[in-house]
Amino acid sequence: MLSRNHSEVYARRLRAVLIRSLPLLEARGIVVVILAGVVGVMAGILVTAMSQIVQDLHGLLFGVQPGGRLSGMFSLANPMQALIPAIGGMLLGLTVIWLRIRKFRTPIDPIEANALYGGRMSLTDTFIIAGQTMISSGFGASVGLEAGYTQVGSGLASRLAGIFRLRRNDVRILVGCGAAGAIAAAFDAPLTGAFYGFELVIGIYSVANVAPVMTAAVSASLTAEMFGGVPFPLELSGLPALTASQYVPFLLLGLLGGAASIAIMHLVTLIERGFARLSIDASLRPVIG
Repeated sequence: MLSRNHSEVYARRLRAVLIRSLPLLEARGIVVVILAGVVGVMAGILVTAMSQIVQDLHGLLFGVQPGGRLSGMFSLANPMQALIPAIGGMLLGLTVIWLRIRKFRTPIDPIEANALYGGRMSLTDTFIIAGQTMISSGFGASVGLEAGYTQVGSGLASRLAGIFRLRRNDVRILVGCGAAGAIAAAFDAPLTGAFYGFELVIGIYSVANVAPVMTAAVSASLTAEMFGGVPFPLELSGLPALTASQYVPFLLLGLLGGAASIAIMHLVTLIERGFARLSIDASLRPVIG
């Protein structure tokens, strides 16, 4: 009888604690959403700035006209411009040597940070990766800026979460918001950015996380658009109605694209293993590549 009374008392106390905690939990959720919006705005600004810097380098080094793209050039104005990517590789190699001398640790990306370190990231690592990515792409290497984008967005989100002393789980969510905002700003695709944040960085789909992630993605996309950072505006109009049989080529295209992506990832792994077996120093690999 006494045990039953104790159980009832504990149940009442637990219920009272939960009721008192509801406003605090709701307030904490609102704070995370607000911070996600701030992260999205910062990601949109930085993604636009990085994209513009690389575009300016393409114009300076390759003569790409305003509004044009290096990938859209059919030929080089001067054959000597073919050496520019190798020069960029040399600069990248020098950064590797400098980091080695300064004994910097291997930078941590957002996925690793969320999986192993509770979302904690270093701003130094963030700007190192962003700088290396801009050098590579700016000097004509066939690499995208997505790694730099997500690193900057997630790194700033992690620092902001640290300033406000958020809980470990909230830090991880905000890091995912930074990555989502970066991808959304880069491609003017909020849904794509949100799925990227959920799938690769946060690692789980949760209804509770939809609000902050979508807030970051939409605010980043709008910010990039406001600053003129939308790279490839697509205008589709007058599309004819498709029949069921006409969806088959799109299905095949998706399957072929997925297979090609897997093949490229395996090829990259094989090349990395090849460099490792040849014992080529990491500072020389960008020049050879």
